Amino acid sequence: MRISIFLLFFCLFSLMAENSHSQNARVTINRSDAPLESILNEIESQTDYLFIYKEDVNVKMRKSIHVSSKPVAEVLSILLAESSVAYKMAGNHIILTRNAALAAQQQKLGIAGTVTDASGEVLIGVSVLIKGSGQGTVTDLDGNFSLAANMGDILQFSYTGYIPQEIKLKDNHSLSIVLKEDVKSLDEVVVVAYGTQTKRAVTGAMETLDFDKLSDVPVAQFTQKMQGQIAGVQVNQGTGVPGQGMNVRIRGAASLSTGSNPLYVVDGFPIVGDINDINPNEIESMTILKDAAATSLYGSRAAFGVVLIQTKGAKAGKTNISFNAYMGVQNVPQKGRPEMMNGTEWA
Repeated sequence: MRISIFLLFFCLFSLMAENSHSQNARVTINRSDAPLESILNEIESQTDYLFIYKEDVNVKMRKSIHVSSKPVAEVLSILLAESSVAYKMAGNHIILTRNAALAAQQQKLGIAGTVTDASGEVLIGVSVLIKGSGQGTVTDLDGNFSLAANMGDILQFSYTGYIPQEIKLKDNHSLSIVLKEDVKSLDEVVVVAYGTQTKRAVTGAMETLDFDKLSDVPVAQFTQKMQGQIAGVQVNQGTGVPGQGMNVRIRGAASLSTGSNPLYVVDGFPIVGDINDINPNEIESMTILKDAAATSLYGSRAAFGVVLIQTKGAKAGKTNISFNAYMGVQNVPQKGRPEMMNGTEWA
């Protein structure tokens, strides 16, 4: 009899101790914009509690909480504030239910507004997204938008070239959003003819040659400085005629009936005719456009590539005087030269 009474008191004491331990359990959580379900799992991992809820409880909502050594009840009060989820603690179990009264208050709101830039111009095609839901819309031709959202939802506004912005919905049904330009994003793209591409996408399509690094090469033509400097560009001597220019082939010859010379553009102006008379000491840089994406601005003239030449110009705040000279003689050696008739003999 004494043993039975002792075991009974021991079991009751153990249950009370376990319940007291659970009630005093503290958790430390630092989560930002995380699903409610994952935060509940973290509470379960730090305590002996087990959460129980039905399918109508929205555990996919995103929450942020930063607490250190706080009781579970206090953490849940902070976590579930302004939401349609209520909780009840029963021993080691926490039962989550849908708060019908609060859910009725948080019915869908008809949100409308306008998106403009800093100068007041409307922005067309701005993406308006309900954060964490995948639902959204875009602004129309007048910069207006409308969608249904819950009170407390966060709207994300994003547009190319502008800094993204987030707005938390309270009781304002009409919004006026002003997006600021993102100057840093201009360094992340390369302007190519009628559009823009990332630098990684055009790495093999365009290549720049800095002529300052080739200033010590003693040649008379700028095409001679290009030899062996650019991948996919062949520069060679076509004939042995003195003063004859070099042949430039970008990614090989691609025509049997027409010439395969690239289009030369000097300071923005296309050049027709002999390009080898340009003084190489006057060239600052040269950019080779190889494929169709980079040469689309010039149409059919750029079928065999484009050579963009930027000449040197005056620099603000600098006074430089330089002199460059080159002298050379080209001739055909006497050995092997055929005997030629003079004018009288030819007549």
